[in-house]
Amino acid sequence: MPILTERTYAKELTLRGQYRIADYDAAGNNTSHCFDTDAYGVSLAWAPNDDLRFRTQYQRAVRAPNVIELYEGQNTDLPNLTAAGTNTNNVQLFDPCASNAPIESLANCQRTGVTAAQYGTILDVISGQTQSLTGGNTNLNPEEADTVTFGFVYTPAFVEDLTISVDYFDIVVEDAIEDGIPAQTTLNQCLATGSAVFCDLITRATSGTLAAGTSGVGFQQTNINIGELETQGIDLQVGYAFEIGVHGISLDYAATFLDTYNKVPFPGADPIVCAGKFGNSCERPFPEYRHRAKVTWTNPWAVDVVGTWRFFDETGIDNTTEQLETKLDSVNYFDVAASYSPIEDLTLRASVLNLFNETPPIFSSAGPHLGNGNTYPTVYDISTTMIVSFEYNL
Repeated sequence: MPILTERTYAKELTLRGQYRIADYDAAGNNTSHCFDTDAYGVSLAWAPNDDLRFRTQYQRAVRAPNVIELYEGQNTDLPNLTAAGTNTNNVQLFDPCASNAPIESLANCQRTGVTAAQYGTILDVISGQTQSLTGGNTNLNPEEADTVTFGFVYTPAFVEDLTISVDYFDIVVEDAIEDGIPAQTTLNQCLATGSAVFCDLITRATSGTLAAGTSGVGFQQTNINIGELETQGIDLQVGYAFEIGVHGISLDYAATFLDTYNKVPFPGADPIVCAGKFGNSCERPFPEYRHRAKVTWTNPWAVDVVGTWRFFDETGIDNTTEQLETKLDSVNYFDVAASYSPIEDLTLRASVLNLFNETPPIFSSAGPHLGNGNTYPTVYDISTTMIVSFEYNL
């Protein structure tokens, strides 16, 4: 919707909006689950003159759970509870609602599923070992994200083919899908808060015990909509093109300055600060600075050559308990690609990624699902890759 055009201090003022609804019907493993998603956004662009354009937007985005999150095989696990303390009989308990002298009050224990008749008669968790159900969850709902951005695009008339854009972003993801809450955390939070978010994940036996051995008893540790993510930063892009005789050169630079990346695994938990960190709770590296710089050469011989420099800044371990690697060094990758059109409608392409076979940073504790082979292949290249292809338009 154009609001103003060709006005003093308003070459353009435009309002845009969009809305999308999607209906999902997930069925499998003798279960079904239906849900709707609403995605929408609104943006405003203001160009006071031909050189400068300001822009801002708000957007609600959604991500439906994928097949693995929904239907990954479920298994029975045997997590351990830590000692909760000793009761008045000087007996150490793992379940604070167990024994003939429970540590917790009846009111608190009722939050975890204990009845008044069971209270004072419950068998403690044997050797600390309880039971849990892990894996997929067919009742998952979509994640929702609120994104706010604002920035500008500058194309100065006195420098032809130069474009500079800067954008600030602020993104919050709610109902993020997590692998499951640890059994001890679920028990502690249920006792402390009485929140159904935690208490509904506990199932006691008919006798009230949480001891392993009875089907269905224990803790639900399947995938669950419970996490929150928050990130802020700045995206910078610069593009410039010029000619040298019959040759054309274009330069493109794109960088992200990450200020914040925080994860809250469950309500009430302390945020896990991941900007500039890697490993353990952060799962993968989150460099505070990264860029991609690209040079493209065009010429009269129908050959385009592209060189790319990818850079990832160093990151530090996300806690102080790691005794081996405490830092991942910065990494530089150089790629080269070329395309050639010998005849009309035929294009041949070849590219080499990680041309100099840069070794990825090593972290011995890197493991699934984002780590593998003592590194993070979702972030770093693990080898040199060559790709050759052709395209022919009939």
